[in-house]
Parts: sequence; structure tokens; C-alpha cells
Amino acid sequence: MVLVGTAAAGVRSAVTDLRLAAEEGPAVAEMLAAVPAGAARIEDLIQCGPSTLLPPM
Repeated sequence: MVLVGTAAAGVRSAVTDLRLAAEEGPAVAEMLAAVPAGAARIEDLIQCGPSTLLPPM
């Protein structure tokens, strides 16, 4: 997920939501095992580039 106008806490919340969805939904967990997912602020991607951010979940 690329988040716009979101503080760092919002990114952490988005990642937490992804993890909870994977814990509660077998189909979501299966999808995330096949297609890694994560969240980043657009501002961080523009300033630092994608390779400097944390690896996907």
C-alpha cells in the first residue's frame, strides 16, 4: 500500500491491519504468502526510494 499524507503511526496501523487480516482470514494469509505486501508513505518513496524502506511482510 502506498499511503499519501499519512504519519508514521498510520503506516504502522496499516501494517498491523494487514497482519490481523492474515491471522483472521486464511485466504488473505495465502495471498500474502504468494504476493508479499507492505505499506509505505509516498513521501518516503519520493525522498528515499523503495530500496531503502523496510522489506515486505
